[in-house]
Amino acid sequence: MKDGNPGGRVILAKDASSDKLKIAGYAKRDMSVGNIEHVVELENPTETSTGHFEAERLLLTYAKFKDNTWTYDGADSSPTSESNEVFGGILIWGTRPRTTSLTVTGVPDGGLAAAYGGKTAAGAANSTNNHVNVIGTHPQTAVLTGGIKNVYGGYTVSDYAEDTNGNAIAGVAAGNEAVVYDGTVSEGLYGGYAKGVKGQGAEQQGDRWRRQRRDCLWRYRHGEWR
Repeated sequence: MKDGNPGGRVILAKDASSDKLKIAGYAKRDMSVGNIEHVVELENPTETSTGHFEAERLLLTYAKFKDNTWTYDGADSSPTSESNEVFGGILIWGTRPRTTSLTVTGVPDGGLAAAYGGKTAAGAANSTNNHVNVIGTHPQTAVLTGGIKNVYGGYTVSDYAEDTNGNAIAGVAAGNEAVVYDGTVSEGLYGGYAKGVKGQGAEQQGDRWRRQRRDCLWRYRHGEWR
């Protein structure tokens, strides 16, 4: 997988018009290779009886979580996530580190909910050494709304955890950077953000943020200006 959009989904199978997929002994499976996660899963499965599941689609979800660079321009050919977010890299399953970078040069009509240099969206992991640069936030259609609500250099949802030697293995956002050169960030600008229980982020972990133009809107939360 080359650098670029780090995540997506492929439909492996889908139900017929009159019947759903039926699978016995279903379990979500991690089939990751190298720095890319591959997860085979049913979409919104329902357990109809013990060990038997139904769903409309069987999906392969992939996510590049390390060593990725993507320049996002807001065009339809570069789709956002279902939550209207973009990432330099994203972790959706495991416990692996990441070093990813995102540059935003434009946004879709209506703007973005968030832009991340790197995001740990699930599992148990830190978010380290990720970078996001915002160069422009103009929409594709000039008369419509653009901008980004929140920008994060690195972000993790994981609760803080240590190994037997006392080293942090989850819940830390460290060594991340978020820079806004031009554009509108309307709610929050974060070098690093640790959302989990006892998570550690922002200045205490060396995360940095910068704004390069006075016309950028920004705030200070959990270690950043507002």
